[in-house]
Parts: sequence; C-alpha cells; structure tokens
Amino acid sequence: MAHSFILPSVRLEQRGVPVYVPERLEHPSAEQSVVELPQIIAPGVATLGPISRALFLLGLTPEQSLAVNLAGKGIVLIVACGHQGVRRIVECAEALFAEPLYGLVGGLHFPITGLRVQRITSADRPLWKPMTKDQVQEAIQYLKEKGLKRMALSPHDSCDWALGAFREAWGSDFSVVTVGQPIGFSGNDREESV
Repeated sequence: MAHSFILPSVRLEQRGVPVYVPERLEHPSAEQSVVELPQIIAPGVATLGPISRALFLLGLTPEQSLAVNLAGKGIVLIVACGHQGVRRIVECAEALFAEPLYGLVGGLHFPITGLRVQRITSADRPLWKPMTKDQVQEAIQYLKEKGLKRMALSPHDSCDWALGAFREAWGSDFSVVTVGQPIGFSGNDREESV
C-alpha cells in the first residue's frame, strides 16, 4: 500500500474529487494533480507546494500545507504533520501572500515527551539530540511575533506537554483538533469555519 492513499476509511469511488499530491500516488479513480510549486487550487485556497525535509529514518519527506484566505482576517495555514518546521512553513506563506497570517490548524510535530515511536521514526535529528522544550517555546514565541491569533493543533505527533504549552500561550484562542470537529474563527458578525 506504499505510495497509495484512501480518502475515507473504506475505499469508495472518488471520481471527480480533485486531489493535490506532491508525487503521483496509486488510487483507482481520484483526479490527481501533482503539485511541484505553490498554486491556487480554489478561490481563496492555495497550496504552498511541497516542502521537503530529511527525516532521520524515513529519508526525504515532501509535505505540503494549505493557505486559506479568510476575508477581513488574513491567512490561515492548514498543516499536515509539520515535519517541514514551523519557520519554513511561515516563511513560505509570507513570501506568497501580502495578507497577514491569522491562524494555524494542524500538526507541528513536537514529540517532546512520550510518543517514543514518533521521536524515533519521524525526527529530523539523531536520537541522541532530541527536540527540546526550549525549541517548542521558541516556536511559540516566533508564531506570537508573527501575529497568529488562533491556533488549533493536532495531537497526531505532538505530545500533551507541547499542546499544553500552546494552550497556555493562546488561551481561549487555542483548541486541540479532533476528527470531524469544525474549527471556528470568530468574526464580527459571523463564524468562519476551516
């Protein structure tokens, strides 16, 4: 099943569903577009294009993030696992958009405590130099300086300690992403969901 994907938990016909991937994958019916560079994929939605990072045991891993322009607010970044590193994702978005960054939804890959498998298999550093709590605090400070107002992070490969540090920094503007949960971005007179 390597280099394949499935959208729901059961393989269904995906005809007419556009899928933007960093490399060609196996799927019986999805309409795949291989993305090599940043591009607009729908009104107000762009892919940042693949950003690769060499992971210690998995080799070069391309990931892409999405940027959604919420009118009157700015850019919300939707990040998969965050192996690329938060600085690289933000720098790419800032190079592409004049609008300010508003929020971030998804993973940032901070397996500081626990999560032994993720710390070993998907780290970009040798096992004897693991990621530290100071690096999480630096990422928080960096994102605060960039003016991000809303954070919704996945526990996929970030530990409870890291999620707690982000919760402390963003307070009520922080949430943990769970499957099927809409992430709201409050506006003056309406609620926007990503």
